[in-house]
Amino acid sequence: MRVAFVAGHMTGRGGSESLLKAVVPRLEARGHLVSCWISDRSDDPNWEEMVHPRYYVSPEEPVCRSLLGADWHWAHAACLQERLARAGTAPDVAVVMSPVLAPVARLAVGRRTPVLTWMQATVRAFGDMVRFLRFADGHLAIARGLEEELKQVTPEIPVHYVPLGVSQDAAPVTRAARTTFLYIGRLDNRQKRLDKLLRALQPFRGQSWELRVIGDGADRAALQQLATQLGIDTHVHWEGFHPDPWTLVQAATALVLPSDWEGFGLVLVESLVRGVPVVASDCPVGPGDIVRHGENGWLFPPQDVGALQRLLGGIIGGHVRLPQPEVCRASAARFSVEDMVSKLENVFNNVVALR
Repeated sequence: MRVAFVAGHMTGRGGSESLLKAVVPRLEARGHLVSCWISDRSDDPNWEEMVHPRYYVSPEEPVCRSLLGADWHWAHAACLQERLARAGTAPDVAVVMSPVLAPVARLAVGRRTPVLTWMQATVRAFGDMVRFLRFADGHLAIARGLEEELKQVTPEIPVHYVPLGVSQDAAPVTRAARTTFLYIGRLDNRQKRLDKLLRALQPFRGQSWELRVIGDGADRAALQQLATQLGIDTHVHWEGFHPDPWTLVQAATALVLPSDWEGFGLVLVESLVRGVPVVASDCPVGPGDIVRHGENGWLFPPQDVGALQRLLGGIIGGHVRLPQPEVCRASAARFSVEDMVSKLENVFNNVVALR
């Protein structure tokens, strides 16, 4: 089957990039002809080596140059259509990574090719762009909460639940002798809310613990300043972006994800499969699918910093019993990357058969 993934501009360090790096090679290994289309060169293009994307918006192309000042959707659709025709790779199914690209793909591939959306965040994160979901023939939902949201927004369009997955053969991480919390991800405080994590840790500044922050983003300086103001800066280690962050982690106590919203929270599964328990906000959407409260980690209400503080304080003080690594690993078995790819294949086959 010929599968085309279509995305807009990419930072090179986000969840969509990680997902495509996992899925594209595996689909190709199963005999599918996969093409990955992004609007232009990524901010950090290193990830592109894994999927070899093609750029479909180029001011140097006559078609694009003549249309880029016109309607955004028409211009991007015409550029994508021209590039697809030139490549001779008319897809059997097109998968778009954002609602705004659904009409772009629809115009580019025509009515006979099914278009699926594959959003990596709650519907609420896309604001007015959700109106473009109606141009799709189906939606891939990576979390149960997202499945319900999509059914409410576009009840006439089928929704296919395909949870994300990770490799199950990751090297285990040992339990740290000193309490060591992890945060791995973008430093985007509007969504990820590291300020809540820092404030929750502030009452324990006189005790023995550390927080390792692996990731980068526009809010790094402001968060570092907040850690200093709270008097916990000597406990917090800012380690920057790393393309394979888990290679930096040999020992840990728990991973913390304090977001106000997610699309799934794949880093939680990455942690559990290595035997590391997790603390996550019960936000829309995803963490509630992954975290079994009191079994492989803990959930707290997204806006309740006090609840997070009590959980972290219990871990630091030794009053909260940590789940065993084998329990954490077993709980992650439901989220296999190979199972995810098999479910994607089934969806692709079904939607193509219905055309």
